[in-house]
Amino acid sequence: MQDEIARAKFVLCIVTKTYAERFLGHTAPGKGFGANWEGSIITSDIYQNGGRNEKFIPIIFDPTDAANLPHPLCDYTHFHGANDYDALYRLLTNQPEVAPHPLGSIIPAPPPSALPPLKQPKVYRHRHDRGNLPRLPYFFGRDHDLDTIAAALNHDIRTWLILIDGPGGIGKTSLAIRAAEIASETDYPRIVFVSSKVRELEPDGVHAIHDFLVSSYPEILNAIARELGNTGFDKLSERNRPSALHTLLREKPALLVIDDLESLSEEDRTRILEFLKHLPTGTKAIITSRRRTDVQAEVLRLERISWDEAAQLLAELARNNKLLAATTKAKRRELYNHTGGNPLILRWVAGQLGRGQCRTVASALEMLKKTPSGEQALEFIFGDLLDTFTRDEMGLLAALT
Repeated sequence: MQDEIARAKFVLCIVTKTYAERFLGHTAPGKGFGANWEGSIITSDIYQNGGRNEKFIPIIFDPTDAANLPHPLCDYTHFHGANDYDALYRLLTNQPEVAPHPLGSIIPAPPPSALPPLKQPKVYRHRHDRGNLPRLPYFFGRDHDLDTIAAALNHDIRTWLILIDGPGGIGKTSLAIRAAEIASETDYPRIVFVSSKVRELEPDGVHAIHDFLVSSYPEILNAIARELGNTGFDKLSERNRPSALHTLLREKPALLVIDDLESLSEEDRTRILEFLKHLPTGTKAIITSRRRTDVQAEVLRLERISWDEAAQLLAELARNNKLLAATTKAKRRELYNHTGGNPLILRWVAGQLGRGQCRTVASALEMLKKTPSGEQALEFIFGDLLDTFTRDEMGLLAALT
């Protein structure tokens, strides 16, 4: 039996209820050894071929026997006696009913269209002694938002606070830094940047930030004072520090950039906003936050970047990523659409190309779709918002879902 099965190109298995029971060894002891042995050989052969079966063809003559197909054969095409005789004969004799047409020759495709040239950012023109503003490796677009901030920073405008809010990864910090970069040196001879950001997302995962971090209201005041040259400020009582810093800012007006306000406790957020309400003339502040704050300010709600801005960002990232550089404009547009135009998610997905087995845009997007738990990508960007929802908001989200 083993030799015959090994030699045969096809094995036709006529299935009845009795045969199926014996095939699976479900009969009384001492009966059906032959069919049971056949079942073992067939099951082993399919297993050894990785689940592929092109040899064992189940056939039934009674429609009710379709329910009796042994499990190892039930996932494959079966034939019903005389009704399927022609189809079975065509299969056994290699005479398909529909033959494919010959493949045509390859039509040369036009070369990919060139991406628009990169818009180079303006040169960072601040003196080194103006402050501690971080450098931006690149910045694209957001021209309307930059114009809005520039107008609010004009000393003739009474607004003293600019709030940039929006979801994680949308580019709030970069916009704040860029706006400060191009602020007038005459109006703002000093720039002070403080951040309470505790972690950041890179293509290889989430990284905690330990250095250059302020995590409370008193630390923010201390950091501002240090940048303005007052090294003994932290020796003052906490109660006297706000008024002392206001006095210092009257002497040394500055542009304050306070990043990631939502990382502070609710009490510290309230205290820092109260401090900023009383800034002396000549000093203004840009703050960023994921949470909309009820405060008198010029509020900018950041949304997705445009496709042209995303194309420039991807072109910049492609300079150090060969796989990304080889992608077409259509694939880059697919990346943009699937990441919702969020710059951080876009950077994270593009950064997966070349990591491990991820070699294509499709595989990179699949990683985004199956983001593993543990503060990666989408969890990093949206996860902490869960803590801000009220019970009613949670009920509404559940209803919408």
